[in-house]
Amino acid sequence: MIYILLLLTSSCGFNNNAKSKPKEVKSTNEQNSLVLQVNYSDSIVDSVWFDFNDNDVIDKITIYGDNHIPLGDGPEFPRKMTFEMDNKLVWENDSIVLCTQCGGANGDPFAQILLENDTLKMYHYGGSGWRWGIDQFFVYEKNSNKFSLVFEQHFNFHAGDHEETYEKKITPINKLQGVYLNEINNYH
Repeated sequence: MIYILLLLTSSCGFNNNAKSKPKEVKSTNEQNSLVLQVNYSDSIVDSVWFDFNDNDVIDKITIYGDNHIPLGDGPEFPRKMTFEMDNKLVWENDSIVLCTQCGGANGDPFAQILLENDTLKMYHYGGSGWRWGIDQFFVYEKNSNKFSLVFEQHFNFHAGDHEETYEKKITPINKLQGVYLNEINNYH
């Protein structure tokens, strides 16, 4: 059995959109047949790199999942979000980022995660005739080592008449207190 290690490099920045992390690919060449075993559920969907605790070590929020399943083909696998601080895994959760099949006719509902003005922003959009979206913003709290939810908006509208049908619901600030990114469940 031959082992091949694929290394993919990426630049360090606020939003790293590399599509896969280094992974081990196993291959066998028995009787002139080649079999590759690659786990696409380990593909990087999106990531944010930043020194959240100001100690000159880059911290990472990474979303892993399968970007290789066409709409309607295959099961709905959850995506995993991880937070690494000082090169150590702090937490992981598979109920924050919606799966590739969860967006209806529009496909993958995950739009992006980014860091803007010290606010971590995450966006989901989906639907068909009726469209929907979830926007969630978080601020890192150094004293608790957590990302506190500071803004959440759900909206929907009909694609044929979005001006007349647009509705949005902003979660009141008192309901956001004590809600942290690692505890979010967007599947409820």
